[in-house]
Amino acid sequence: MIKIYTDGSSTGKVGPGGWAFIVTENKDVKYIKSGFADDTTNNKMELTAILEALKFVRDRLPTQVLIYSDSQYCVRGVNDWLRLWKKNNWKKGKVKNQELWKEIDNVIPWVEFDLIWIRGHAVTPFNNLADEQCVLVRKTKKGKDFRVFDNKY
Repeated sequence: MIKIYTDGSSTGKVGPGGWAFIVTENKDVKYIKSGFADDTTNNKMELTAILEALKFVRDRLPTQVLIYSDSQYCVRGVNDWLRLWKKNNWKKGKVKNQELWKEIDNVIPWVEFDLIWIRGHAVTPFNNLADEQCVLVRKTKKGKDFRVFDNKY
């Protein structure tokens, strides 16, 4: 079973931010991808991490995937709210980060996945590693894209 851990962060209410996802298989890290953005929010970075993980799965993995996020906003958005926003044609209230939500919605039909909430900064080593990558990206302003151990992904 492939598991992907996502995270995003930014400094202050709006500021430099980073996102990351960690692909694991059999408790081993197999792939890490991260990115940077100027003048962003934590929620945008959390959403971007999930979007990039979904694109990764769509483009490479023909299997069911578990994706983990420590963002209640993202997990509830994908699992509950997205369907309602679409049903209401995105009009009921102002949907924040609508562009990212629409991008996620466009990728979802192509990916078999479950998005699961996990407690952040707890005892989940891969979530902590994703968080560390976000902080590193924020500080260096450089994203990463690399395979670990083999070229399977």
